[in-house]
Amino acid sequence: MQPASTPLGIGIDTGGTFTDIVLFDLAAARILRKAKTPTTHGDYAICIRKAFEAVARCPAETAALRRVALSTTLATNTVAEHKVHPTALVVEPGDIRVPPELHPHLVLLRSEVGFDAQELVPVSAEEVLAQCRPLARQVEAFAVSGYASTRNPTHEQQIAAILRRAFKKPVVLGSELTHQLNFMQRAQAAALNAGLLPVILEWLRAVKSILAERAIACPLYIVKGDGSLMEEAEALERPVQTLFSGPAASLQGGRFLSGEPDAIVIDVGGTTTDIGRVSAGRGRLRRGGILINHRQIAVDGLDIATFGLGGDSRLRLLG
Repeated sequence: MQPASTPLGIGIDTGGTFTDIVLFDLAAARILRKAKTPTTHGDYAICIRKAFEAVARCPAETAALRRVALSTTLATNTVAEHKVHPTALVVEPGDIRVPPELHPHLVLLRSEVGFDAQELVPVSAEEVLAQCRPLARQVEAFAVSGYASTRNPTHEQQIAAILRRAFKKPVVLGSELTHQLNFMQRAQAAALNAGLLPVILEWLRAVKSILAERAIACPLYIVKGDGSLMEEAEALERPVQTLFSGPAASLQGGRFLSGEPDAIVIDVGGTTTDIGRVSAGRGRLRRGGILINHRQIAVDGLDIATFGLGGDSRLRLLG
């Protein structure tokens, strides 16, 4: 039995097929115990409870926990499998021509902030409501992005306040997600973020319910796509930051387990395969945004290629 005085940590990775968990000695930097259980889609609390039961076997170990760190491929899998939840994308394009195919539920507003951050056309609550009301029942969240919002986010904030009051649904702002100047990519990232909210919200609620059930009150961290950690509040505001959470954790784990400062790490999961490189003991950041299924998304992350091909996939040779 591990003495309660030894500080312990728990790491959990929820993938599309399995949920993995480790009990870690923080002082000695070694794994004490590990377990694997099938991921229970529809009720993540079931697999997370089983995982906790497998590694934290006594009250002394539970009391010694100092942190719980999470990673997941749920957001990545959702994108790779084209299962993002429906959202409305509300944009202020200014003089930029926005193609209708940018988003299935697209709203173009006449209000505008110029690139010099000065207001040209004020926000009209009547216009926002008239355009968004027909979509409100078809979507689970809204994303708002303005052409010049990285210089002046006031219009995005005003539009978001109108939408929240009227429809009581989550609203994601492009200016709070990324500071990249590419308006189209920023708008798409905001829409994707809004579409991933239900996935990450369901998962975090399940984790928190198990922590409360076991009276675990230590800090909760989530691995971001760039390999750093964020707290729960940031994950709920910006779930798109959990894209590459699982792959980033795999990359760091591969470096730790191999002990090699330079390596190529390949992680074949049930749903996706992730390939990345470690140089001088660190993963490399990808310029311009992460890449999933050859699609670039304006979110910071490690230079990892993710493909919708994994252990659950089925291949057939043609020709």
